[in-house]
Amino acid sequence: MILNQKLSKLEDKDLLDFYYQELFNQIFHTNKLGRLMTVPHRILEKWDPSTGKVMEIGATDGQHLEFVNFDLIESYTAVDIRFSNTLDMKAKSNSKVSYLIQNAERNLPFPEGYFDKLLTTYVLHHLANLPNSLSYWRSLVKPGGVLNYFVPLDNTPVYKLGRELTSVRSAKRIGVSRDNFHRILKLVHRNTVSEIMKNIFEIHKNDYVVLHLWPHRFFKDRMNVFLLISIKLRYE
Repeated sequence: MILNQKLSKLEDKDLLDFYYQELFNQIFHTNKLGRLMTVPHRILEKWDPSTGKVMEIGATDGQHLEFVNFDLIESYTAVDIRFSNTLDMKAKSNSKVSYLIQNAERNLPFPEGYFDKLLTTYVLHHLANLPNSLSYWRSLVKPGGVLNYFVPLDNTPVYKLGRELTSVRSAKRIGVSRDNFHRILKLVHRNTVSEIMKNIFEIHKNDYVVLHLWPHRFFKDRMNVFLLISIKLRYE
């Protein structure tokens, strides 16, 4: 009750800061929901294994590292805007992993065409400037390289039901009401799936774009939960 009163009184910016600092890991990275959140990482590496020089944007606690075959990796750069002690320890225990704490939407310390692969999960719908970020990230990948974007289909009935049964319940367990949690979701989900796809196809109009739906790869998207966008850059 006290927590919900506090959340209700916070301005949008303060609410987002409090959410990421105090609530995010408690809601998403514990128990069954935490294990469920690793599904996109496992699927992504199964469908399109990482090789060469790789950068992951929005690495959070380094969940993706568990599914990477490091025999195929030259270097792995994990980027997130917030510090994670868990990811920091993972990076220190693996000589191929480097950890960069920075806003990845601009000014990363790498030249154009540096990476063989760039990947993100649960990131595109959060971006403040989606087209600029997509264009910038494309520039960091070499011709013939790959970009993998994993997008939650949060507009489908199946996803909405799953959210009510998982993250909404998880938020309630730590004292966050459904109304406050949905207010937070509206603030953090800046871009719709349609906006994401429109920008992807505009920016990568000369590249090879392949879409994978999960869990029903050949059914309509209303029956699915996630979308993997796999992009191979054309040689110029």
